[in-house]
Amino acid sequence: MTELINMTDTYETESGLKVRVACVDFKNPEYPVLALITGETGIETVWCYTPEGRFYSDNRKSEYNLIKVEPIKEIVKWLDGEDDFCATKEIAEEYGLVGAIKLKIQNNKLIGVEIVE
Repeated sequence: MTELINMTDTYETESGLKVRVACVDFKNPEYPVLALITGETGIETVWCYTPEGRFYSDNRKSEYNLIKVEPIKEIVKWLDGEDDFCATKEIAEEYGLVGAIKLKIQNNKLIGVEIVE
């Protein structure tokens, strides 16, 4: 079953526009979700969506479909002296710790890389 849009989760459009869900019980059977979409100019406009967050009720793909914004996951990988990545700093230290990288992942996309001292 497809997850329904709710008032507690954070969403954006598939194209990355910021979204504020205003209500999920608008008196329209096909489009009961009202969302405030922030455009590139910073001005919000009101758009209607299906309960599943689709811009079109006939399941057409759209860059304006809503997707839930997942929390950012941070993964640290430690590099040892043999050019291998290790799961822990302690393991990397056994083989001559070189450094580490921190990967930031959101919605299954790499959004940042940081070198850790």
